[in-house]
Amino acid sequence: MERYYANRDYERAKQKEYYKKNKQKLCDKNKVYYRTDEGKKSSMINNWKNDQNMKLKDNEDWDSVYVYYYILDRCEVCNNEFKSSKDKQLDHDHTTGYIRDIVCHSCNQKRRFSDLRNNLNGISIPSKD
Repeated sequence: MERYYANRDYERAKQKEYYKKNKQKLCDKNKVYYRTDEGKKSSMINNWKNDQNMKLKDNEDWDSVYVYYYILDRCEVCNNEFKSSKDKQLDHDHTTGYIRDIVCHSCNQKRRFSDLRNNLNGISIPSKD
């Protein structure tokens, strides 16, 4: 690792050159990977962590959250069956980032507006735990 940091610019230049030479091959490989179950799982978890800034509590792990998300077929708030995969959403507190429930789109919207209204009114509501 020390060698990398000592020659960081050189290594980055090599990586860019490799990418340019093998761009189509790498893109094709990624397309195949992200169609596999492992690729879909990786993509979903990365989206939760990086794009949506979700966090786990100490006793949770991303693999377990994903499996639970994958197998759950009903909203944890209203108990209605999910209409489609887009209807199922991993709800999280936008202030803390911690995951709360797996909910339908409708319940997620209601909760989002409730949270927004409470934040505007200066009310802090603790998460369920």
